Amino acid sequence: MTRESGRREITMRFDMINDVKEKSYHNKKDRGIFDLGKSLRAILFVVVFALGTISCSNNENGTVTFSPDSLSEMSTLNTILKRGKLIVGMDVSDIRYQPFEMKNANGELVGFDVDLAQMMAEELGVSLEIVQTGWDGIIPALINRKFDVIISGMGVTTERNKVINYSDPYYLSGKCLLIHINSAGIITSYRDLNAEDMIVATAFYSDMALDRYIPNAGIIRYNSDEEAVRDVIEGNADAYIADKARVAIYARSYPDNTLALLTPFTYEPIAIGVRKGDPDFLNWINNFIKIINGDGRLAMLEQKWMVDYVYTTDWDQE
Repeated sequence: MTRESGRREITMRFDMINDVKEKSYHNKKDRGIFDLGKSLRAILFVVVFALGTISCSNNENGTVTFSPDSLSEMSTLNTILKRGKLIVGMDVSDIRYQPFEMKNANGELVGFDVDLAQMMAEELGVSLEIVQTGWDGIIPALINRKFDVIISGMGVTTERNKVINYSDPYYLSGKCLLIHINSAGIITSYRDLNAEDMIVATAFYSDMALDRYIPNAGIIRYNSDEEAVRDVIEGNADAYIADKARVAIYARSYPDNTLALLTPFTYEPIAIGVRKGDPDFLNWINNFIKIINGDGRLAMLEQKWMVDYVYTTDWDQE
């Protein structure tokens, strides 16, 4: 529907209403028709007013789109700038996703994602608020506008992408191996583990990657990464499988006993989650990621948290 054809249709509808109104004057008992005419006039007034702010495409499907000014005004980017604060949803309850986010000994939030969120707020010229949210409810909370974005080590999946949009990746993760130092040169990739006499330890309970890449190996699933790593150190398991960042952390923590094979055998990009229908904000976030990647700030975050950070546990002193 073109703008001109829309106006012709509205003119025709006004003529119909006037005809109904004229007939109603001659039938005083038919108050409902006369009142209906007034209601239709009110509705058509809203339609005519909306035509001033909505443009219609000229294709045969008659797709209606908002004007650029309207989209910009409704953007989360505009809301953040007016509010003076960036609100980020983050799950710090699952230690498997350290060092993306966690609490230090003083109970303060720290990690790769925390620093990234702070950097993003500074680039926007606003303050930062982090809303701690459990993983199961983090996407519904974003959709219901409890916060502006999700920055929480979230992997890009086609299933999640059905309900939210993703920024460009800011980190490339994937499953990697931690092996005992004595297995160096013997175990060189996940392929060497795909045998019935190989034992693999992990803390992932619903990871289809294990069934896909090493279906013949014996899998021992633990309640914590620490238990799984300890079995590798003590020689009870041939390898520990986890995300790249976790494997690297444990290899740095136990250099005398373990060796990390840090070439991922799965592809798991990590990105920022945003609500659908907000191209202005998504454009800003993508440009922000490109800029900090180009000027070296993103590399500094990776060095700080993915290379230099060392994780310690209570039992590593035993």
